[in-house]
Amino acid sequence: MHVLMVTTSFPRHEGDHAGHFIAALAERLVGLGLDVTVLAPHEASLPGHETIRGVAVRRFRYLPDRFERVAYGDGIVENVRRKPLAVLGLAPFALAIRHSVKRLSRDCDLIHIHWGPTAALAAPWRTSKPYVLTLHGSDVTLARRGHAWRAMLRWALNRAAGVAVVAEEQRKFLLERGLWSPHRPLVVIPAGVPEDLLTRTRGHHAGARFRFLFVGRLVETKGVLDLLSAFALILSRGVDAELDLVGAGPLENAVREHTRASDEHDRIRLHGALPHDKALEAIAAADALVLPSYGEGSPLVVAEALSLGTPVIGTSVGALPDLIGADGLLVEPGDVDSLATCMERLATSEDLWKRLADKGRATSAARLGWSTIAESTVDFYRTAMSSESIGPGEVI
Repeated sequence: MHVLMVTTSFPRHEGDHAGHFIAALAERLVGLGLDVTVLAPHEASLPGHETIRGVAVRRFRYLPDRFERVAYGDGIVENVRRKPLAVLGLAPFALAIRHSVKRLSRDCDLIHIHWGPTAALAAPWRTSKPYVLTLHGSDVTLARRGHAWRAMLRWALNRAAGVAVVAEEQRKFLLERGLWSPHRPLVVIPAGVPEDLLTRTRGHHAGARFRFLFVGRLVETKGVLDLLSAFALILSRGVDAELDLVGAGPLENAVREHTRASDEHDRIRLHGALPHDKALEAIAAADALVLPSYGEGSPLVVAEALSLGTPVIGTSVGALPDLIGADGLLVEPGDVDSLATCMERLATSEDLWKRLADKGRATSAARLGWSTIAESTVDFYRTAMSSESIGPGEVI
């Protein structure tokens, strides 16, 4: 089987975090005997064609190098919102990706597109080949917020042979809103993690100052300001703890100012954005990962933390309930008091810490290894390709 994988985010160099989970999936699919070609946006200094670990990578150009501002960085939605050059580049971007999909699809058996807006831009239904779509969470979040985004998602889904989502709540959303038929292939496949994370040494040291960690974009939707407030609360209650923040983003200056002005400034460390391998080291060395997000898909950082035996405190959004489990430490988004209570419980109970650490690794071993995810993806491909196609003009 030859698969054309279409994405607007893909690693540009070794250690690049952009779309690295898509690169990992493509590599594992090649290991299972599939031919995989990845189509991704070009950026200045990148080659147009290369092969990376058996995966053929093709990058489409849409403007002269210095004007290619639509993809990467903060993502297409944020880039278009904040950068005039990105807005001007959106039409050439859409034309270039559509042309590339049409040309490259001639030699493939199946098109696999990542993210709903990517499918809307790429118009894969204009080719004769079937396509499947993976929704990663941000696309579903946008569809919840506005009718225009929901219409775009419906358009992207209209003729797909199958859909994969990364969380159970996204599956329910598509069915309840009538965006997808229950009679068509619809599966939940979360992001995967390398199996070697399961054997790394845990960084927890009972009795030492408890180390909380945040890894992610410093943006409002990640709840980082809620985390700072909750951290101040647990320190006021006498919990001996410290907090590391890994990431960059629009709130970075606000976070630094908050930290400098607070009484707990010596307990908080800002590391900025780190390469993926360094971020993994930070997760392994932490006692707990805290992700108080207002919206998520299937955050890879959570799967990585669970695999490393680092307990996670999160919110009841996206795939977090699926990953952490009903008996894990989950709060509602924006509930700072409950977040502080969970942080205090974990920092002061060695038994709770060990139970959650062991459970996380067991969950990862059973469900989240890339080998398992790749095999589930191949099964999904076969099911989608064998299902009855939707006729032209039929709307689900």
